Amino acid sequence: PSGAMPALAAGPAVGAPAGGGLPLPPVDLATRLGAMTARKVAEVERLLLRELEESLLLRAASAASVFHTWRCEAAVLRTAREFEEEFERQRGDWERRLEERRQGCEGRLLDAARAEAQKRAKWRQVLALLLDQWSHGDLRGLQSATMDAWRGAARVRRALQARRRGVQGAIVAWAESDSGGRLRLCLRGWHRQAELAGQTRRQQSLHEQARESRERHLQEEAVRRAADAEAAWQALGERRARARRDVLAIAAEWSRGSASGLARAALQAWRQGASWSRVARLQRGAAGGAVPRLCGGAAAAGLRGALAAWRGL
Repeated sequence: PSGAMPALAAGPAVGAPAGGGLPLPPVDLATRLGAMTARKVAEVERLLLRELEESLLLRAASAASVFHTWRCEAAVLRTAREFEEEFERQRGDWERRLEERRQGCEGRLLDAARAEAQKRAKWRQVLALLLDQWSHGDLRGLQSATMDAWRGAARVRRALQARRRGVQGAIVAWAESDSGGRLRLCLRGWHRQAELAGQTRRQQSLHEQARESRERHLQEEAVRRAADAEAAWQALGERRARARRDVLAIAAEWSRGSASGLARAALQAWRQGASWSRVARLQRGAAGGAVPRLCGGAAAAGLRGALAAWRGL
């Protein structure tokens, strides 16, 4: 549109006689301009479709990255769940074994206590019998029997005390060593599980922040692209409307036969076209310098191509 007005102004009037001959039939300028405008609209639509395709490709790439991230997170969560199940199963086995050993030790202690009670009752009966015999007058035999019984009872008591101390020491040592080992193992497993859970939470937070930032950037970029396309489309519509008005004014002036009015209209149209061209050139220069800094990669290449095509309009 910027170059159409000077061409119309510089060329001969439509329908004017060439070389003083017969007048030529008028040419439909609206049809010619409509064909040129339709071709330019098709080019703009093709550029917009190309931009839409590039944005869809970027969105598909972001969706693929999100899917791969989700798959990694699912694998980590599945591994953590399997570790927790294995830990719970092993902890149940350890608790069952500990309960079995505790019950066995308690049974042995009860058996030893019963045996000791039976022996004490037996020695009480022996002592009672000796006292009865001593009371009946067999003093020397009673004394010797009493001493022998006392020695035997003391020996048995010492043996029982030694056995009790040995059993208690073994139980305490086993409880301290085995429980300590199990406690350390449980604490180590819990510490690993806590570290894994912390890492999982941190990774989830980082992935969530990256996803939100990416989505926000894509939304801002889509809004910016839509605004740029809308502005370009509005500018194109305004230029088309101005060009149509100018052509209609020129045609009206020419049909009325006012050569001076036609010259003034052509000069005014040329000035407006020059001013529009200068403003459009400045806007294109500013947009061409700002867009590559904001966009990168394929988006920048697409915008540069669109701007180059638009500049060619």
